[in-house]
Amino acid sequence: MRRVQRLEQFDVSAQCKKYRNYVKIKTSTKSGICDILEQDGRSKELTDHCDKAEGFNKYFSRVFPVESQGVLPQTKTAMNSW
Repeated sequence: MRRVQRLEQFDVSAQCKKYRNYVKIKTSTKSGICDILEQDGRSKELTDHCDKAEGFNKYFSRVFPVESQGVLPQTKTAMNSW
């Protein structure tokens, strides 16, 4: 009888622990993007959301330059034949 009570008590405590962990995960806040360092000759810490966005914009505009849109290759029009 005692063993059955202990097993029931263990099962309940395990369920409570799972529930507490679930609630903890769901109620925790997400902080977003951490502070970043801009490296354009000098190291500057970016903490403001707008500054971070501008820093990423500068970086990605250097990495992925805009291509010329003047001359585009000719493509054939695809027809869907259902």
